[in-house]
Amino acid sequence: MKKYYFILTIVTLVIGCGIIYKKMNTGGKLPEPAVPIHWVNMEEATQAAKKDGKRIFIDFYTEWCGFCKKMDQSTYRDTALIRYINENYHAVKLDAEAAVIKADGKDYYLAGQFNQFAINTLNGQMAFPTTVILEPSLAGTFKQAGYMDAMTIRAVTSYFAEKMYEKKVKLDDYVNKFK
Repeated sequence: MKKYYFILTIVTLVIGCGIIYKKMNTGGKLPEPAVPIHWVNMEEATQAAKKDGKRIFIDFYTEWCGFCKKMDQSTYRDTALIRYINENYHAVKLDAEAAVIKADGKDYYLAGQFNQFAINTLNGQMAFPTTVILEPSLAGTFKQAGYMDAMTIRAVTSYFAEKMYEKKVKLDDYVNKFK
């Protein structure tokens, strides 16, 4: 009987160590979601938004941006956020350093280090990541530079999709109550 408990203890320790090792080596990254955000290019988003009236959600990033990668590994893997964005927005992931971005029938090219579409949309404030929400007309509704967790983005996207601004609710108040 002692031998049985000894073997059971060893098996439990081996399995436990394996789980701890796996968690330590994922870098805090959440597992891949069953259904990811349906990212489209800017041209597809502008055309679809004109047809259905949904807003455009943009994640501006660069390849060298550490917090952009962190959002990819955590924020954009949250299943509630994924579901909400997929149902209520046209989601676009834009490399601000892309050679060409097509939007609303126009081609935008690099102007120095950054693409002119990114420069125009971000009003020249080139900080990454930057989350942007545009109206179907491409008018800017929301811009926020820096890392945002899933709950914050869920609150912001809900605020605009539910048109809380028409009810005279302040965005900051809504986000704080949402959390």
